[in-house]
Amino acid sequence: MGWSVPVAMQARDLLLLKTIYDFPYSTATQLSRLIPAGTINPQLRAYQEQRYVAHATVTPVGETPAKARRAMLRRLQQLFHAQSGAYVQRHKVDNNSPILYTIAPRAVDLLAAEFDLDAAALARSARNRDPGEKYLRHARQRTNFRFALTVAVAQQPEVEIVYWHKDGSIQIPISYQTDDGRLVEDTVIPDDFLGIRWLKSGIVEPLLVESGVFCPNTPKGIFQIWSSRSS
Repeated sequence: MGWSVPVAMQARDLLLLKTIYDFPYSTATQLSRLIPAGTINPQLRAYQEQRYVAHATVTPVGETPAKARRAMLRRLQQLFHAQSGAYVQRHKVDNNSPILYTIAPRAVDLLAAEFDLDAAALARSARNRDPGEKYLRHARQRTNFRFALTVAVAQQPEVEIVYWHKDGSIQIPISYQTDDGRLVEDTVIPDDFLGIRWLKSGIVEPLLVESGVFCPNTPKGIFQIWSSRSS
């Protein structure tokens, strides 16, 4: 029987759990850089602003100070060992890789209530499972891409991310004509579907993203991105 600790859920914990849901299989280092991320409940706005100020200074290699990373590790450990059940799950690709975090079933109702998220989607993300190495590497590539883009966009005042749909939640019907003249109807289900708004023009550019692991003719670790603009 493992040890457990009492956990009083705070605003920072809700933000952390939401970020873990948005960036599944992320590392503690990534989470310490991302908090806060995404749209949050207005009641948590003051805490969000405090966190932005606290993380305004980063090292030359783009990492948060060691103190912030240690604090993140401590809180993740507490959420994992929480009395009455864990709020997060832990995973590893191999023995030499860092611990990866996803939400646990206990976090589902909290996130659904605080952020008005789809409870069914949360439950799917929190499903207890032991994913294989191939799945984990694919998930890591997707999260690494979202992490890099989120950090980069945050430093560019002329653009913003307006939406991000993940896990194949968007299905796009398409039709095309084959060489022999047949009309084919099909469905595109991208790994991720996001929109970037160019603030000067107001144009929103939809982007469809596929990871290189399962993308035909694409080297491992490379992403294919399709774009079409709409206002």
